[in-house]
Amino acid sequence: MLNFFALIAIVFFSFVFFKKYTTERNKDERRKYIYSWLFLMVSCFVILFSGGVSSEVKHISDTIKTYQEVDYVIKNTDIYSEDNMRDTEKKLKKQIKVLKKNKPPRGSSKDLKEAHGYYVEGITKIKEGILERDADIVSQGQFVASLGDVLLSSYLEENPKIMDKVMNKLK
Repeated sequence: MLNFFALIAIVFFSFVFFKKYTTERNKDERRKYIYSWLFLMVSCFVILFSGGVSSEVKHISDTIKTYQEVDYVIKNTDIYSEDNMRDTEKKLKKQIKVLKKNKPPRGSSKDLKEAHGYYVEGITKIKEGILERDADIVSQGQFVASLGDVLLSSYLEENPKIMDKVMNKLK
């Protein structure tokens, strides 16, 4: 969202600058406009391209929250109730959509991208296992999702600053 506002600010400041710059005849005033415009442009570009760590933290915390919700849904499923199984399948389908929409940011590490893929694949297998009433498929899905959990944990251990920010955000 902040990137969007930075882009709007760049367009706005450029428009105002060129409008004022072309109408001003005084050389000193024109120089002030150039310096002001350069300062504002540099500020906007810093805002525009400074979201690297914060976007990773947001992605990781959203992924962890989604996985916790999936875990809660699975643990509270009554396997003897047909309606409850359909509700669980719908909730898992919704969480898969959330995970697919919440892709890792560009420039993320390979571990983070693989963990995301394992989470999506694992939860999809769990959903299939619930639909088919096959415990083997559910356990395979849990295994695949746990691989994503291991990769994400190792990534967080390698990056303690990101881990601290994620833990603070999850509180």
